Amino acid sequence: MVQYWAAAAMVGAVTFSSAASAQETRRLDFGAHASVFHDSNVARTDETLAAQRGIEPEDVIFTPSLRFDLLLPISRQSFFLNGTAGYDFHRENNQLDSERFNVSSGLNGQLGPCRGTLMGGYTRAQGDLQDLTLINPENTREVTSVNANVSCARPTGLGLQLSAGHEWANNSNVLQAQSDYESSSGQVGVTYGRPTFGVLTVFAQRQRTEYDNRIGLGSTPGYDMTAAGVSFERRLGARIEGTLSLSYSWVDPLTSAPGGAGEYTGTTYGADFVFRPTERLETLFTYERSIVPSTRIGKLYDIQEDLRLEARYQLGARFQVGLGGRMLDSTSEGSTLVGVNPGLLLTDSRTKVMFGSLTFKQSQRTSIRLDVSREEREANIPTYEYSTTRVGLTADVAF
Repeated sequence: MVQYWAAAAMVGAVTFSSAASAQETRRLDFGAHASVFHDSNVARTDETLAAQRGIEPEDVIFTPSLRFDLLLPISRQSFFLNGTAGYDFHRENNQLDSERFNVSSGLNGQLGPCRGTLMGGYTRAQGDLQDLTLINPENTREVTSVNANVSCARPTGLGLQLSAGHEWANNSNVLQAQSDYESSSGQVGVTYGRPTFGVLTVFAQRQRTEYDNRIGLGSTPGYDMTAAGVSFERRLGARIEGTLSLSYSWVDPLTSAPGGAGEYTGTTYGADFVFRPTERLETLFTYERSIVPSTRIGKLYDIQEDLRLEARYQLGARFQVGLGGRMLDSTSEGSTLVGVNPGLLLTDSRTKVMFGSLTFKQSQRTSIRLDVSREEREANIPTYEYSTTRVGLTADVAF
């Protein structure tokens, strides 16, 4: 799933700095990998709802795929293309078999102190079952996006950032298609930077999301969101780097509702830190509170709080150990379709994940990774609560 413009200032700063460095080196990387996972509950629901959907909870998923990463410098510009293309095969639940694409491509450019990126992205896969509130779980979800970013700034002094984008999300399931949307967004930011201080950005953002397939009396076709805030990026040598962002958001439905239902005002924020205490150990911390278009039927937007901690330790030249955890709180807001019992709609959930990995790098071209994870979710409706354990192996070969 694409997270759209939730922390645009933070993303924009990373995009622009990456664009400059990316132009320096030509890169042509291709590879193939295959994953086999045993999942104790692919249904992402309780046993009763899984049976109603015709899903066998315990399953084995095999995913062969190709990956590619290309960067071609052209004078002071560069073209890039990266992503993966594969297919998911289920031993027990053939109805969930689906292609899996995740591709992005675009251009980086530089003119004087200004750098910019024009990029398009496309994803296609079976919809995440934990997001579906349907009896029929078969649903192919597609997300297409285009965006452009421009940053004009020198190492010291004031600068300007501009960004704009559009995103389309579509579902093959007729009922889930009520959550199809188009979302447009624009942002302007003023930056101040110094090498010993970092980069401070003050920004304003506007977003409109429309659900063209909403049906039923009382349904709301979309919402507008306006946000203003500040972000700060700082790098302390090679060991510590981080970004902080804080903004205040106003959300207004496109059609009025009794008592102002669906309106929201509040803070959104993000933090992203990387700390490398030694050459072998790297730790990562991210925390984000964001407002994103909802994938849940009858809802306008989700307020998400996403916390993630992860550590990676290099054991010699061949082995790497990873350990981490994640907690995602999601609250869906907005109108409920008339004729639908609100007590049947998934609106609040908390998902907790603990995960670990062991990677063996046999050579520069081949590696094998063992992954283990435990996931549990609590929800406002007991049928959407679940727990699952995943164990899998992934083999990767570079061409």
